[in-house]
Amino acid sequence: MEGIDKRTKILEYSLMLEEFVSYELAHLLDITNFKTSKSLGNTASSLSINQKLNLLLDVENITKREKTTIENFMSIRNQFMHNIDAISYSYVINKIDGLENKLKKQYSNAFNGINKEEAFELCVMYLFKDSLKILQDKKGNKLRKIKQRIAVKSYEILKEKFEDSYEKQLKILEDFFENYPENKIEKNVISFKISLMDIEIKKDLINNKKDEIIKLQKPE
Repeated sequence: MEGIDKRTKILEYSLMLEEFVSYELAHLLDITNFKTSKSLGNTASSLSINQKLNLLLDVENITKREKTTIENFMSIRNQFMHNIDAISYSYVINKIDGLENKLKKQYSNAFNGINKEEAFELCVMYLFKDSLKILQDKKGNKLRKIKQRIAVKSYEILKEKFEDSYEKQLKILEDFFENYPENKIEKNVISFKISLMDIEIKKDLINNKKDEIIKLQKPE
């Protein structure tokens, strides 16, 4: 069949992209295995790619403009998969209203010094790569989940460090009482030592918080 290599390439791109969309949704929805999910799997009752993209849009994981980029690629995919006459990129892109101008504007460098068919082939590759980048971007609900996981982890670390600091200062206080040279300890001495203990614990807590803030500011 004429154009079979191009159809195969588009099919390969689209399968990778659709799997990535399902993976991202599964991650956001805490679905362990999207391939066995009734909504995200490959059964007749599973959500369509457009429905999945709408969900990503709803949770602000993609913008309307980014959704349009992915949809432009899927429109090309649909032509190659469902139109027997779709044997070239030029034919397909001309069949999709307004897409040629959008591609020339979005990927103007692709049209430098090569014929239109090769330029369109480059544009399709760029659309595919940009679609993957969009899905990998950390924003919206994905960013909130990442921050939430980091916050929980940071809290657990701070709690553990606080307990360590408390145990350390308590041991210092016990050693002080045990080794105090007199039989009777004045009340003001006890108060002073407990205040020092409290200050040291708070200093440790502040320093630990600073460490965690620095870690949060570093890119993953």
